[in-house]
Amino acid sequence: MSSLFKKSEEQYCQDGLTELGRRRLKEAEAVFNKGIKAYPNSFALHANRANIWLLSSDYGRAVEDLTVAIENCPTAGSEWALKLKRGTCYVRLDRLTEALTDLDQALSSAPAGSDKAMLASGYFYRALIHIDDNPEKALADAKKAVEIEPADGRYRKLMADVEVSLSSPEAMKLGQEGAEHLQSGQTEKALECFEALLALEPDHSKAWQLKGAALHRLERYEEELVALNRSYELNGNEVALFNRAACLIALGRLQEARSDLTRFIQVGTHAATVQQAQLMLSSLG
Repeated sequence: MSSLFKKSEEQYCQDGLTELGRRRLKEAEAVFNKGIKAYPNSFALHANRANIWLLSSDYGRAVEDLTVAIENCPTAGSEWALKLKRGTCYVRLDRLTEALTDLDQALSSAPAGSDKAMLASGYFYRALIHIDDNPEKALADAKKAVEIEPADGRYRKLMADVEVSLSSPEAMKLGQEGAEHLQSGQTEKALECFEALLALEPDHSKAWQLKGAALHRLERYEEELVALNRSYELNGNEVALFNRAACLIALGRLQEARSDLTRFIQVGTHAATVQQAQLMLSSLG
């Protein structure tokens, strides 16, 4: 016997979110499906079902639900967060023109006090779109992401990578030669290359980092510390932070090394190096 009362849109949302909170995605999907069958233009039901597809990496279906949610958004100015989500889905689907339209609109209309993690994510994904066609714009967006969420290592890594891509051909050649010399054990030659690179581009963070690596092998720790401080000051890259901890240990400045290792464990994106940092930290007592 069917119920005399139609289940409300809000009840479907609550029940679906309860299942979603328990990470029971299939059960949550079933609830939202029933709700959408009863309320096909529901903003809330489509917006919440989109979260299932995002968790499942089903970006095509997420786009479909987010589009319906945007079309039925009840509050003017609230579409920015939905467009930002849809824009990131378009990036993953390699639909970059649509992604850029959504991200531009979302980032330009986000109100004051908007969720920082979402904003940083928006700038990050827009930077990814511009890496090949407009690296200067990509760098500006990567810097914005770092300013908003400085603890997220992904954003710092992207910023460092874009900075390298903006180097002149001569600087890139010197960097490549220096890295090859460093890898083959020709440390003095490597150092010469990095110093020549820095004479061309004094704010090249990667070159300062690699110069520090060469100086470490030569046991010139005080000079290494200056180089790594400059590298980290320029873009806060995690490799310089980790290497600086090792330099500080070599100098016997253990309290400062502990601080750097603790920071690196929080922001590091390479699991094996994070594990190494944890071992180094524990060995310091």
